[in-house]
Amino acid sequence: MTPHASASATLLCLIVVGCSAPELPPVAWDESNPEQGQLSGNPPEPTPLTLSPGDNRIIGTSVPGPTEECIDLPDGSQAPYYPEHETYIDVFSFSLPANQRLAKIIVVDLEVEQVHSSCGMPLEEQLGAFTGLAKSDRIDWNSDTFENFVRLPSENPLIGAGFARDEGEDLIVTYKGGLVFGPIVVDAMTDGLSNGTYTFWWKEGAPTRTRIPSAHLVFEPLVFPGALRRSLSAGAADALLSGCLG
Repeated sequence: MTPHASASATLLCLIVVGCSAPELPPVAWDESNPEQGQLSGNPPEPTPLTLSPGDNRIIGTSVPGPTEECIDLPDGSQAPYYPEHETYIDVFSFSLPANQRLAKIIVVDLEVEQVHSSCGMPLEEQLGAFTGLAKSDRIDWNSDTFENFVRLPSENPLIGAGFARDEGEDLIVTYKGGLVFGPIVVDAMTDGLSNGTYTFWWKEGAPTRTRIPSAHLVFEPLVFPGALRRSLSAGAADALLSGCLG
């Protein structure tokens, strides 16, 4: 979960599926929109988003931490440390009622290139961006010290975590597999995601990779029981279709 990579743009897509006819996904947040601006880089104060039934996209940008420090560990090895977390993370929160659930988080486009060294750590373990989800209106984490940087949230523990590494990856599936990264362990996510406020955390990872134009995250809450969900890729439109029984 070390942020070593840059990212030029991010497209997130949150989907609430109901019985309405298919249409292009509305944009819930676009950092290029001067009336909205940058998503928060402050974990205790995520950008609050209001979702509409259907497909909700989030479009943003992020960059790697400007400074990499290689910290000496007691065993003689080194670990990378990145202060100034405001520059390399995006956090936003959203709420779901009891009759909706978060079903998918799909990464659509993911490209990488070298930015920082890995301080001698195995590169393959650090590829991709670290992501996490908390059932809370905040992420209690900061990079003010190396100790805090490598510590997971404790007041509001993550209910799911994992690296976004591949296009088409469903992060919900990743979270259900749990995360083990050195001494860091996040249990497999088992509970359904519904009826509460959640905060999503994207943190640049990968010492030698860069995330470029669109990470497309798909949130697919159910509006009512009996909905038949079907999603498919439709090129640039990123269309998702839904149908209803009966």
